[in-house]
Formats: sequence, C-alpha cells, structure tokens
Amino acid sequence: PMYSYTGGRTLYGNFTKNTTANNLTLGDSLINTSLRRIYGLHSFPFLFKTATATTVANQQFYQLPYDFGKLTNITVLVGSTAYSPTMVPDRLFWDDLNIVATGLTSNIPVYFYVFNGQLGLYPTPSSNGNTITFVYKRAIRDLSIADYTTGSVVSIANGGTAMVGTGTTWAVSMAGRFIRVTESDTANKGDGNWYEIASSGSTTTLSLVRTYGGTSISAGTAAYTIGQMPILPEPYQIMPIYEAASNYWRMENQPQIAAVWDSKWQQMETELMAEYGSTSDLVAWNDDRTSLDNLNPNLFVTYP
Repeated sequence: PMYSYTGGRTLYGNFTKNTTANNLTLGDSLINTSLRRIYGLHSFPFLFKTATATTVANQQFYQLPYDFGKLTNITVLVGSTAYSPTMVPDRLFWDDLNIVATGLTSNIPVYFYVFNGQLGLYPTPSSNGNTITFVYKRAIRDLSIADYTTGSVVSIANGGTAMVGTGTTWAVSMAGRFIRVTESDTANKGDGNWYEIASSGSTTTLSLVRTYGGTSISAGTAAYTIGQMPILPEPYQIMPIYEAASNYWRMENQPQIAAVWDSKWQQMETELMAEYGSTSDLVAWNDDRTSLDNLNPNLFVTYP
C-alpha cells in the first residue's frame, strides 16, 4: 500500500508502541532522514521528471516546474527538429553573451542558463509555439502535511481527470499530492486507488495526472483522502518507516528489537537496488572505461 505522511507516522507509532505526540514528531524527523538517505543511494529513475513549456516570441526566460531540483537535459522542438542547447559555464559568460548581441533572436537555441527558478535561452526565441522539454531531478521536500479529508467528492467520470467536490477547500498547493476516493460497492463511491493531483482550479475542483479508472461518480457524496506521499514507488514506501523504527529502538537501548526492523530495511534496500538500481536512466555511459578500444563501432559512420 501507499503510505502518506499521516499513514507513515501512524505506522511508526505502531512499530514503536509509542503514539505520544513527542514520539510521532521524532518519527517525522527519522522518516524524512531515512527518505533522504534512500534518495541518495542512486540516481533512481523515479527521482526524475519531464515537464514542458512553450516559447513566446521575444521572451528569454521561462518558469521551471514547482518541484524543480536540478536540470538534467533540455530540448527545444522546432518543427520536427529537436535542438539541445549547451549550458553556459557561469553567469559572467551568460551576461557577456547578452551584452555582445543584445536583442538577438532565433528559433535555434545555442545556450541555456538556469537562474532563480527560471530557464533562459540564448538567442531569445523569435517565434511562439515551440516546445521546450525539461528533464530534471525533483526537489526533495520533507513530508509534513497531514491528510485532508474535509467534504466529499461529487463527480468524476471513468476515463476523466476533472474531479468536483463539495464542502471542500482544495488549494493550488495540493498539486503533486495524491487523492484516494474511498472504495465501496455502493453506487457513486470510489475505487480505492491513489491518483496524483495535477492542479486545483478552485476550492471544489481538481485535475488528476492520469485518468480515473473507477466507475463514474455522479451526484455523489463519496469520502476521500488527500495525502502527501514520498517519491518512492509504492512497494518501497514502508522502507523509511522500518529504518525509523530501528533507530527508535536503538535509542531505547533495545538492540535486538532494532535489529529486527533493520533487517527488514536492508532486505527492501536490496530489492530496491535490484529493481531500480541498474536501470539505465539519463546516462549513455556509466562505467570508468575511457579507451577508444571500448567504443561500440556500430555507433559510428564508417567510410570505405
């Protein structure tokens, strides 16, 4: 199952047999510390995302996604041709470019620069409508937002992404969290699956990232939960809770109990690395060999 911030801290309280407010606050810190350690183990593919923007004639800078951490790659699609501009080495280089050729515009980007949450292109785009695609590593934020359950879901169509609520105070800040409409065999209830929220148009409307797979809800009063989730894939979201429990029992001078939870964490770490650690993501070459003898001749054009 998926574990939201609230679900994770509740499970931590059960694992430690201590549900006091002070211990749950300690659990928040231990779980977030463990999550950051897991994220640092490897450049896992689930840490990366793709987003797009559209060029505007004579506009040089474009807003990066809200969860932007570090840019990995950028392409600009002009017609059927994708261009990959080069990152400038520093601010001085960028400033010199713009001083030497002030006002230069072109649809073909040569350089890019990331500054203050925005991406700059050089030359400045000369036309509207070209697609800028970002591949970036997500910013890691601590889990800290309690589940939200106020009101109910009125409607969502099977295969649709537009959700309507009543008695809700949904907010723009909920983008990136997940919503689950409580499962039931009764008509106009949910399917019990978690769906990522793409955006909130108002206090009573949400848009989902992927289409709703359950039976359509119409004029419903379905209960729901909106939760803040870790980036980890669903089967591994219990990992940081295991490690947090292990650290708790170690602080309580109970090494044998700590060892039980630690073994569970280590087993899941092995499984995580086996499933995602060897995945080729964002790199074409990931070993230490640099000799020309190691290059694949099939990647090059040869002439008689």
